[in-house]
Amino acid sequence: MSLSTSSQIQTDNWVKATWERFAAAMNEPQYEERRGYFGNSYMRIEMATLA
Repeated sequence: MSLSTSSQIQTDNWVKATWERFAAAMNEPQYEERRGYFGNSYMRIEMATLA
């Protein structure tokens, strides 16, 4: 199974996802400096600028 993260990911909200999907998204260049959370089969990527 191939995980394509090129599709738009909803950010700043909790969305249902697998751990594999979350890990692949966090490895994408546009998300690598963002905060990401995963728990109970949900992920969240915060797009706010990190200080």
